[in-house]
Amino acid sequence: MKKISTHETLDVNYFIRFVKKHWLVIAMCSILSLAFAYVINKYSIKVYEVSTSIVINEESGGLADASAQLLNEFGFISNNKSFANELLALKSTPLISETIEKLDFQISYFEHELFSKRELYKSSPFLIILDKNYQQPISATFYIKIIDSSTCEITMDHEDVGIYSFVSGNIVQRVQKLHFKEHVDFDKYIYSDYMRFKILLNSSVDFEDLKDKKYSFHINTNGALVRNYKRKLVVIPPDLEATVAEIKLKTENPVKAIDFLNTLTATYVDRELERKRHTSVRTIEYINDQLEIIGDSLARAEQNLQSFKTRNEVTDISMQSGQFIEDMRELESQKAILNVNTEYYQYVKNYFNHNKEFNELIAPSAMGINDPMLNNLIDELIRLNSERVSFIENNQEKSPYLKKINIRIENLRKMVSENISYYEETNAIKLADLNSRIGRLSSEIRKLPATQRTLIGIERKFNVNDAIYTYLLEKRAEAEIAKASYQPDTEIIEPSVIAGTGPISPKKTLNYMIALILGIFIPVIFIRIKELTQTTYSSVLEAESSIELPVLCKISTNNKGCENVVERYPQTQVSENFRHLNVSLKYFFKDNSCKTILISSSVGGEGKSFIALNSAITFANSGYKTILLAFDLRKNQFSKYLSEYTEHRKKAGLTEFISQQATLDEVIGQTKTKNLDVILSGELAPNPSELISSDQTTVMFEKLKEKYDYIIVDTSPIGLISDGYHLINHCDLSMIILRMKISPKSEFKSLQQDLINKGIKSCVVLNDITKLKKDGYGYYDDRKN
Repeated sequence: MKKISTHETLDVNYFIRFVKKHWLVIAMCSILSLAFAYVINKYSIKVYEVSTSIVINEESGGLADASAQLLNEFGFISNNKSFANELLALKSTPLISETIEKLDFQISYFEHELFSKRELYKSSPFLIILDKNYQQPISATFYIKIIDSSTCEITMDHEDVGIYSFVSGNIVQRVQKLHFKEHVDFDKYIYSDYMRFKILLNSSVDFEDLKDKKYSFHINTNGALVRNYKRKLVVIPPDLEATVAEIKLKTENPVKAIDFLNTLTATYVDRELERKRHTSVRTIEYINDQLEIIGDSLARAEQNLQSFKTRNEVTDISMQSGQFIEDMRELESQKAILNVNTEYYQYVKNYFNHNKEFNELIAPSAMGINDPMLNNLIDELIRLNSERVSFIENNQEKSPYLKKINIRIENLRKMVSENISYYEETNAIKLADLNSRIGRLSSEIRKLPATQRTLIGIERKFNVNDAIYTYLLEKRAEAEIAKASYQPDTEIIEPSVIAGTGPISPKKTLNYMIALILGIFIPVIFIRIKELTQTTYSSVLEAESSIELPVLCKISTNNKGCENVVERYPQTQVSENFRHLNVSLKYFFKDNSCKTILISSSVGGEGKSFIALNSAITFANSGYKTILLAFDLRKNQFSKYLSEYTEHRKKAGLTEFISQQATLDEVIGQTKTKNLDVILSGELAPNPSELISSDQTTVMFEKLKEKYDYIIVDTSPIGLISDGYHLINHCDLSMIILRMKISPKSEFKSLQQDLINKGIKSCVVLNDITKLKKDGYGYYDDRKN
């Protein structure tokens, strides 16, 4: 006897048995899945990941002094550039656009294979030369078949084609349908209303290698390429504590991606260096403008000085006059520097009045104004303006951080304006003091002789212009040195390389694993769902997973065309199953008293009468006095095929005995099988339930138990009719028949639970099993019987 687990889930043992049963279907599905994975791995476009890394060094910004630290504490300036902003700048539209303009990406070439196409970058057997003064079709594919060394066939058939002008940089019109097919010569322009280009055959290729191959190309616009690369480009910091940017790009053509990333990073470094040099360039331009003005004045003063000395034959002046000139030169030099500062302050005020952007603003340090506060304020103003421009270029106008930047820029502008006003007042005071001292010195000079006074005045003008000119030359030289000494804050630490050892897609091993898993579990799940949705049991495994009662035996399918198979075909597998069933029943009972066994089912047609008959024959053949009771009083179908095996055909049966129309001896019939008697159902009773529950039934069982070893009771299906429950009290065991593909799941489970709840001693016999394992020696062979 076997107790089946109450778990409905697929445990390990169930799964193993399930796989054994359906191994062929699972194997076929697995093979198909693996074959599908092979096709995907072989013909899918290979995708690579190319990456490069750059380190963005943080700038100090000259913030070491106390004034800068104070401004930093109040939040007007920050110590470092925003690393997050630089990450955005690395994938900004202007940077990508400038990168693409440096590369030859305008034409994409492809070679077509069986199920895919492969891009030919720097390896195309032909080149397309566009006439950019003429409009060209974009988003349309041209197919090329090379016929011979001088001719090819070009075909294009496309709908909704955009006609692009490289001159204006826009789509000038759209064509609903564009068809083109011609045989053209290499190195000759192809003319059409919508295109003009020529095809050059690469002289280094072997024409024999080009036969029977299909190629194509299409024309790209800068805008489309920018959008494509911006969408695919990924810029991430691999470490939150480091200012390293890792740039990744997934692509079908790794060589092309490597060129793009190398050019992108180089362009970024150049732009940053150019941005740092920009201040020096603007300063040099400003100083050159001032030098041009001062140079003219200096030249005139020098000419006047030489002319005066020549006319008056003056070669030297007295010591007193020389001292006056030296003192005047010193005062005029100081005044010249203050005048330059005043002009710078006026320049800043005018710049604020006429400009909203501050990227062209010249820093005060470039003009020799070494005030730390003003220098830090303007440097931070220029830096924040660059961040604002970066946000706008990357379509981040709605960013809350951009609003904070605008507020900080406005506050800094006000602070710079206030400081400029203060410095102008201070400068005016210093100029007034210098003018006073110059006036006093001029009074002393007027006491000298006329010739010396005139000479001192001419030299004074010359010295003033010379001092300013020399000062500006020094500042221009400093700006030139600064421009040449700038180094980029960004350094490329990892050149562009293919990540890993090969393509990241398709993942061959993973695809095979997924295919194998799907090949196994999809049929398993499908079959399992099919089993669960069926109303009857289709397999022994499924039935056993639902049975909670002991399973006594499994009966093979009866294919002999008769009911008493044990009697007529004793050497078959079915007969051996019944002998095994009776052995199990013997072990089921512990005493030697009469055993009464009720055989029923949940619905009709499950083979309970067949099992009752052959079980009774098996007991009788074993020498046990056995009687079979056909207790289905609502049908006498059992009597039709059982009556032919009785020795005496009796018309009376259980109905007549219970209704006291016949005695027990009158209803007991003998069969052709030794030790086996039978009582048929008799006439159909109008009230079978009342008859079965009567006292006469109890009397009958008491008398039969005194006379027989085994009483086999065949009754109506207790899952449908309650007649069997009246007989259970007279029986030692209730045997429920479950027939494959016949017994309804819901009715069987309901009957089983009812028997368990009522505490009725019961067991289950599985019937009509088509593939039941035979004995290991092959002793029973149905084909020989």
